[in-house]
Amino acid sequence: MPEAHLFDPRTNVLAGTWYLAKLIRRYAATDDPFPFALADYNAGRGNVLKWMHGDARQRGDAFRAAIGFESTRRYVDSVLARRTRYAEGGRLPRPRRSQAPRRRPTGGGRTVNSFSVLEEKLPPTTRGNRRCEASLSHRLVP
Repeated sequence: MPEAHLFDPRTNVLAGTWYLAKLIRRYAATDDPFPFALADYNAGRGNVLKWMHGDARQRGDAFRAAIGFESTRRYVDSVLARRTRYAEGGRLPRPRRSQAPRRRPTGGGRTVNSFSVLEEKLPPTTRGNRRCEASLSHRLVP
């Protein structure tokens, strides 16, 4: 595979969704494989195995409570909330002002946003693609 594919958003989304689907199949014997798969995707299999004890071996809600990293628990909850929102036909909320790209002046008196500055530094195959996260979350909808 050419090195350029490593920077191609389509390739990354396909690889990520393939891997996530593999993880979902890995935890198919649980009542809800998504929390287990997402935690595995985020924190690794070794950590998931540490957190799978007692009821947390089979029950997704107990497993979510047993996740040992706060950042992983927030990640799992965030992706599951988006999955629910997509399943209900909703869309992601608009970013709050603090989340919107900051506009800053450039030397020529014109104003650009931080996305355009970032895009100038990215390889051509990744420019203009700001929907990778939404695409990945969307793939979780059954």
